[in-house]
Amino acid sequence: MRPGVKPGTGRLAVGLGVYLVLAVPMFAYLWSTLNELLSGEIRPVRLGIAAIVLPLFIGVLYLMVRSIHRWEARRQAAVSGGSGEGG
Repeated sequence: MRPGVKPGTGRLAVGLGVYLVLAVPMFAYLWSTLNELLSGEIRPVRLGIAAIVLPLFIGVLYLMVRSIHRWEARRQAAVSGGSGEGG
């Protein structure tokens, strides 16, 4: 990051919005599949799709967490670099 430039909260909000738009439908599908499975209704096609969606969902969550950690590290660097303290 360039000196004097603070990390944008707007960019983080847009990023989180994109992740949520991707993750919420996946979560809903997985939740619905789990409900049907626990109620005794087993549909192989639905389970197959869920087996594909689950790693994608985990991947989206992983990328979201990495983005948040990266944003937090930039924010900390901006705060510690701009405060005049060495810490």
